[in-house]
Amino acid sequence: MKRTLFFFVLLIFSSAVLFSWGGEFDYLLGYNYESEDVNLFQAISTDIFTDAQTDYGYFYGDFTASFFHGISMDASSVFSNPLLTCEKKNDGMLPSYPSLMSGMDRFLLNLNELYYEYSFTDYTLRFGRFKLQKGSGNIYSPSDVLSSQSLFGIDGIPHREAIDGVLLQGFYDYFDMEVYFSPFTKMSFPTSNTMLKTLEGNFYLQAYATNFISQIDFTPIAVIPVKSEYSFQQDYPLDFHTSNFGVKFGFSWFDILWKVAYYRDHFHFQVPQKITQKYTKISTDTTLDGGITIPASSVIYESQSKLIIPSRNVITIDMQGNMTDSTIYYFEGALFIPEDVNTILSLEYNGLTQNDSIKVFKDPVIAKCLFGIEYSGDITGWIFEENEFTLGMELFNSLPEEYFTYSPGFDVFLRVNKDDFDLETLAAVAFTKINDEWKFGTSITGNLIYRGLDLVDVILSASWNYSDEKNHPFYLQKDILNKIAISAIGYF
Repeated sequence: MKRTLFFFVLLIFSSAVLFSWGGEFDYLLGYNYESEDVNLFQAISTDIFTDAQTDYGYFYGDFTASFFHGISMDASSVFSNPLLTCEKKNDGMLPSYPSLMSGMDRFLLNLNELYYEYSFTDYTLRFGRFKLQKGSGNIYSPSDVLSSQSLFGIDGIPHREAIDGVLLQGFYDYFDMEVYFSPFTKMSFPTSNTMLKTLEGNFYLQAYATNFISQIDFTPIAVIPVKSEYSFQQDYPLDFHTSNFGVKFGFSWFDILWKVAYYRDHFHFQVPQKITQKYTKISTDTTLDGGITIPASSVIYESQSKLIIPSRNVITIDMQGNMTDSTIYYFEGALFIPEDVNTILSLEYNGLTQNDSIKVFKDPVIAKCLFGIEYSGDITGWIFEENEFTLGMELFNSLPEEYFTYSPGFDVFLRVNKDDFDLETLAAVAFTKINDEWKFGTSITGNLIYRGLDLVDVILSASWNYSDEKNHPFYLQKDILNKIAISAIGYF
């Protein structure tokens, strides 16, 4: 409710200024080679932006309407950005989500940005919904902690979402400063193994329950869930503990550009605060609704989970320097100090109850870092002139929204701008430690863009993720798009 009121007031205020309009229209036709049900899909969307300049201020708005056909709900509505009501449901934060009905038509409305910026001596004040400037990293930015991630489902690439709040920028002789405040915490989706690593969706609870029941009755041959309920933490009251804020300083030192920041905010996912499970013994073979057969000497259980959004303190650094005139190097790092959260386990069987407590964050400090080198220029003897060719490589110790595991790896990216063609490619490899073994995963994306037509771009795109381990960040569930597609974008 408070989010809707927040933007309603901003809309009233913005109606007093004179707007200019622009936008784009996008049609996409693709082939999803991961889906067994629906292979062809199409998407039609329009992105409309408006802005206005006053003597001391600037207004900007960005609105998107999209229609999808042939894409599962997982790849459209669940992955969408916040709707126009400025609310975002937490349904996508379940430990595992089913592949819902493929081939459904989905119509989405997104409010991407809507803010007003007021300028005065040495300062600017921006409030509303706005996107933050990313760090130096290409595959992702470890120092960008306030922005949540959303896998929109069309291009298979996580998108950084805007924040709702206030930004104060100050510009001084030797440094600049940014102060952030946001009373809202947005959820990321998907959150690489977050729930799997916090007791839900893996076999930890089943093993725990088997041991508990074995001590008081018998050893079940199977522990099978039949019902799960989740109580998510909803919109906060506006107070200090539930708000997000930060301060960032930028300066130059030893010919290196530095950005150092401190944040006191929240993770973009929810973790169980308490899990209650009630177990029932099955004495004979039993068939449940849906055709699932439960063998004798098993137990079934109903689960209720209450979830919260944990807070954190974060220190980030982003530095960038020149190796040569055409080559830069950069480093991004973040130290996360999570709130001390314990999950209470309450197991009930035959009138007996056993309670236990498990730490959600086993590491008191979580470190994420990335180092990269990027060459941008010409290639002697080749057809590429200055600023037409960019090649880079990055090393990282984890991936976006990964806080319970580390996935060290590397990526290589290439950007070519020649005549009327742009080529953008990225290939990443990561290794995640699962059950004491390092598991391989890879992600490859590419776009070929033709810009030779007036007010129209034609794009050929492809993406492919592979991992045979469900706990790997690069693993994609069925009906999430591994695809090749062609699209046309018209500008107006």
